[in-house]
Amino acid sequence: MKSSRTITLTREALIGGLLAFILLAILAFTLLPSLFLWVTTPKPAETAAREGAQAILSIDTDKSRADWERSVCKVSNGPGCEVFKTTLAAMIWPGAERNSLRQACQPTDAGLVKNIQGEDVTRQAWSVTLDCRDLRTDEISAGEVLVFVAQVGEGWKFERIAFEEEVNHAK
Repeated sequence: MKSSRTITLTREALIGGLLAFILLAILAFTLLPSLFLWVTTPKPAETAAREGAQAILSIDTDKSRADWERSVCKVSNGPGCEVFKTTLAAMIWPGAERNSLRQACQPTDAGLVKNIQGEDVTRQAWSVTLDCRDLRTDEISAGEVLVFVAQVGEGWKFERIAFEEEVNHAK
């Protein structure tokens, strides 16, 4: 013998269920986009790492070394800019000129490698992946670089690119 059950919804239960559904929908449409934005927006240290890697690897020898130095120093802290101008730029620019290097790089990914707490400053090491486009041929090549950023006040600034020994030590 088959038995059947009848479910009846009262008007109050139906209206209460619809109101709960509407409230959940409103919350989802207002909170989820801001939560998604918060999760996907790069944090200040990551932004500093991306900007620094982009500036130092985007070299155009059709422009001047001073232009390149200005673009790097614009995103760097004071000591990082000074080291770049007096040491790194002097080492990199002659080779770039010899090879008529003209490339524009865009960061595609970045990941925190290490927090480094110093006595006077907090630093972080970041691995930044970039796509670099040859401005003469439009050929794109991907690469990865390790950079250091330093906390400056409430924000972060690019400090410098890592040397080979530091890259090996960070892995």
